[in-house]
Amino acid sequence: MAKKKVVEDAVKEPAQIEMVKPVKMTFTEQLKYAGTVSKKQILFFTKNIAVMLEAGSTLPEALDVMSKHVKGKLQFVIMDLAQQVQHGHRFSYSLARHRNIFPNSYINMIEVGESTGRLGENLQRLAHELEKGYELKKKIIGASLYPGIVFIGGITLSFGIAIFILPKVAKLFRNFKVELPWTTRALMGVADFFQDHGSIAIGGTFFGMIFIYWFLKRAFMRPITHWFILHLPVMKSVSLHLNLTLFCRTLSSLLESGVTIDEAIRVCQKSVSNIYFKRFLGSAYTNIKAGDSLTALLETKKKLFPATDVQIIHIGERSGTLSTSLKYCADIHEKEVDNITKNMATILEPILLVLIGIMVGFLALSIITPIYSITSNLKA
Repeated sequence: MAKKKVVEDAVKEPAQIEMVKPVKMTFTEQLKYAGTVSKKQILFFTKNIAVMLEAGSTLPEALDVMSKHVKGKLQFVIMDLAQQVQHGHRFSYSLARHRNIFPNSYINMIEVGESTGRLGENLQRLAHELEKGYELKKKIIGASLYPGIVFIGGITLSFGIAIFILPKVAKLFRNFKVELPWTTRALMGVADFFQDHGSIAIGGTFFGMIFIYWFLKRAFMRPITHWFILHLPVMKSVSLHLNLTLFCRTLSSLLESGVTIDEAIRVCQKSVSNIYFKRFLGSAYTNIKAGDSLTALLETKKKLFPATDVQIIHIGERSGTLSTSLKYCADIHEKEVDNITKNMATILEPILLVLIGIMVGFLALSIITPIYSITSNLKA
């Protein structure tokens, strides 16, 4: 009961914690620790550190044990963390040297845990949130697998027809003096192009897709691409619920850890993926520091934050249980993402079937119509 009372007091009166400032590395160190580490490895690291601290191990001992039980780049990172801690640096400072691996929300929760004497508890909370995020990401990837396979299969089939079938059919049609429909003429043009410039066509298509992907990922394109995502039927629901899950769960965890709401909002800005959520949270940080309530700000963005969420958060603010209300909202949106991803194949199957049907119908019409004309001429 005493421990619970301490946690509740910390939530009601958050610690005034400043975000850990970036730590500069030498060029050699930057090369050594360049790249990223998988979310699964970070989850494994966090879980085990939390368990060892709760069991009574010191932080240097726990880091030393972990450095012997992991492989690859993470091993070098943990060895660096252990060295920094042994030299007297705080754990959060050591983590800040590797911001490409540990996000701001992670470092801030560690910083708060060190300042309030609840490092082990915050690590356990972090492990729980990381596990939730990892499971959510796996569900989204799994739901995208079926449409991805169908899309790749369609592209492969199209190339196979263009390279191996169309040239032979085009040669057959040229031997007969019949009037060809525009669909057949279009296919014959494609066949001729692939016959004469097949490698260029395949290479151009491949590099064109890479370029389009790269171009759409540029910062100046995000407002456009994210706007389309928020207006596409299926993607809209996935994006909204996913960003709301990230926002509510991150904010709830940070508030429970003792971070002030304005600093928690600033960390949340970097946790969400959609640029319109980022822009809103950037302005919300300034307004909350000026004294505005979170509920009043959420009410101005009804397209991003549902009325039910705003009402639940309003009750949480009024009763002093904001972190609990946010966690409840996060659970709701996570279940929605789970339901959508489970039904993704069912939702997309009719669309994919229609697209494949259009492609097959176009090919059939282009090939069968001239054949019918040829057989009619032969009978005559």
